[in-house]
Amino acid sequence: MSELSFRPATLADIPAMSAIRIAVQENRLSNPARITRQMYEDYLHRLGRGWVCESDGDVIAFSYAAAEDASIWALFTEPGREGLGAGKQLLRLAVGWLFGLGHARVLLGTGANTRADRFYAAQGWARGAMRPGSGEVDYSLSNPGPLRIAPLAPAEAGALLAASDAYMLSRYPAVGSHLESAAALGRPGVSLLGAWWDGQLVGCGAVKLVQPDDGGPAYGEIKRVFLFEAWRGRGISKALMQRLELLLQIQGVTLARLETGIHQPEALALYRGLGYQPRGPFGSYVADATGVFMEKCL
Repeated sequence: MSELSFRPATLADIPAMSAIRIAVQENRLSNPARITRQMYEDYLHRLGRGWVCESDGDVIAFSYAAAEDASIWALFTEPGREGLGAGKQLLRLAVGWLFGLGHARVLLGTGANTRADRFYAAQGWARGAMRPGSGEVDYSLSNPGPLRIAPLAPAEAGALLAASDAYMLSRYPAVGSHLESAAALGRPGVSLLGAWWDGQLVGCGAVKLVQPDDGGPAYGEIKRVFLFEAWRGRGISKALMQRLELLLQIQGVTLARLETGIHQPEALALYRGLGYQPRGPFGSYVADATGVFMEKCL
């Protein structure tokens, strides 16, 4: 038996993935044209991520994870290649990515009384109700880990924002004008996320959609990424940043910017590790001795 290899899907894999999707005998599309190339492209980057399994250089199976609703958008194996373990590993990759973003559970739907129906039940997924009139059944898998990231109401973020204010003002006495208030975090165009660890709110982060007055491209400004000290070093800030970036991508925004400072080495290391590059001041910011400005193309 040829060795299987797994990797992230690319645009070049779309023809092979589409051919597999059309060839399957169960969960067939009544209208294959309904799943367009643009949808494959969107779920590769803007709306999610994809993975493929190769054997002897040929793509034999693939999976897609949808970020916004934490679902499995696709998981298919080439007919005749079932039972090799490709589906199990591709499902693990998709689920692991979604859980890594802090989702509490992952969802999917599949045809009832099919091979896929039996497969998901065997993998420990919880079988739900039938979808009325569709012949499909819902499945869910709960995140066994401690981290959950979800929208946070500004009114519930008071302790975090106060601790963030104190932390920033202790390092940058003149930074107050750059700190978004709870009221500002509740305005249209701003998304605030909370991070819960074992049910306790331990961190937050926000992104503000900005349309420059000079007609330049829209961008998202990352704001208020903060964790209580006891929960630092667990990858929570990275997960928050990735979720904030995905919120922008889902809206079609391809540029993220942020302002930080020289007295935050951990934050600087995080942003550099995520691919942010130095740039000059933007928006209403002006250059100063402690400010650091960064951006990333998404």
